[in-house]
Amino acid sequence: MLYIVPTKKGLGVEIWGNQDDLNSLYEVIGKFWNDENYLSKDGFESRDQLISGFSYEIRKAMQGNRLTRKSSHYSIEEGDYYGTKIFWVHFLFSLAAIKYN
Repeated sequence: MLYIVPTKKGLGVEIWGNQDDLNSLYEVIGKFWNDENYLSKDGFESRDQLISGFSYEIRKAMQGNRLTRKSSHYSIEEGDYYGTKIFWVHFLFSLAAIKYN
């Protein structure tokens, strides 16, 4: 189960999930990134770079190079959960870029 919690000081969000959840999210984001149909269509290559940065953070979390926990915030079941911190601005702009593509 993917879930999002705010960071301690409220400057962003933490995206958490097990390895399968993050892998699924990474694959979905990959469908909207680096596609020839979306590049240079309106002169905004930065949108592709924004999605790339978001995808990079998800991939690094999936590999265990960011945040880790032994259980989720919402259940007591044991299991490895991986997460990453993303600023609100990056998160919202990434979602808008994915939606546009």
